[in-house]
Amino acid sequence: MPSRRSTLKALGAAMLTTCGTAPGWAGERGAFDRHGSSQPLRFRNADGGAFRPVELVLVTDRGTVGAILPENADIQDEDRVDLSGLPVVGGVFKGTTAPSDARDGLLIGPVERIGDMLVIRAAGFPDGLERAPVILSTSVPRFGLISHPLGRLNYRPVVIPAVVGQPLGQAHLLDGQLVVASDGGEPAYPSVDALVKDLFD
Repeated sequence: MPSRRSTLKALGAAMLTTCGTAPGWAGERGAFDRHGSSQPLRFRNADGGAFRPVELVLVTDRGTVGAILPENADIQDEDRVDLSGLPVVGGVFKGTTAPSDARDGLLIGPVERIGDMLVIRAAGFPDGLERAPVILSTSVPRFGLISHPLGRLNYRPVVIPAVVGQPLGQAHLLDGQLVVASDGGEPAYPSVDALVKDLFD
């Protein structure tokens, strides 16, 4: 006979599969399907609003390089519970690349805002970081949790102002991708397991 916990997990998965996401966890969806839609690039600001980053900068032991970011990019909806880890049925679901998922990867360093630049402090990491495909993973007003998969960028040597930037989040290397993840705006329960643990622990 199934345990109470496994029954609740199954019910939760069924409900979330039917509804897509739990009430109150999604941002305003608008009239279009955000998956794969091209939209203006956005990233969460320190005040909880959004801004348009124009350049991604890597500060490494070998020097500082930057890449101009596109004005528009694909936008993917990450405002859903990740069901990909569920036993048996998890393989049916696509995993998410929300900021909380990025933390499963290797921490590269803090992300700051200097002007309209996203600056990653990546001291101590070997060559090759510049070749990793980039994903901006964030939470912004109206859209909730989203990601912009940007692919590989074209970096060149740059000079940035010697100022302290505004802390915005962390960068992680996850499955060979550089995920630039903002802080804040995440759902209380990023997974079914987290919900169950909070209910019964």
